[in-house]
Amino acid sequence: MSLPDWLPPLVRLDDYGGDWERYEEALYEAFRADFTNSQCYLGSQRVAYRKRPPVRGRANTFWHLISTGLPGKARTRDRSRCERIRWPRALIDAYPGPNVKAWRVQRGGDTNLAIAPGDFSYVVILQQRRGYVLLVTAYPVEWERRRRQMERQWDKSNRGHTKS
Repeated sequence: MSLPDWLPPLVRLDDYGGDWERYEEALYEAFRADFTNSQCYLGSQRVAYRKRPPVRGRANTFWHLISTGLPGKARTRDRSRCERIRWPRALIDAYPGPNVKAWRVQRGGDTNLAIAPGDFSYVVILQQRRGYVLLVTAYPVEWERRRRQMERQWDKSNRGHTKS
């Protein structure tokens, strides 16, 4: 798979000798560098993340970025999500722009903003809050059918607009 040059390189478990403990620590440091140690903005709004309830002593949103699972159930680390730990910030920083597609998504009573690279292979989900934007989750979109669905959502939400 060839990555667009504007996305950070994958952070691979093999780079840490297959040691999940060292790898997870490196992933958390990358997350902290992107969202704690430097302020992230979506336009003029600050991007925040859920710290509580912490999971294994780490911010809640961090676990949503590196793991998969159903709400209310235990989550499982996912290598594809882990490898892309630097991508949420890169996509947020690229918005709005020619490298990303963005559209509104209704989920429950909330309206979220989805941001994806042009091929819809990865998506970042943000939720508008009063005075800031909340990073909810991000994940690779592995199924072609789901990518086409996202592209249709983007197309429908952007009809009549020239902005991505």
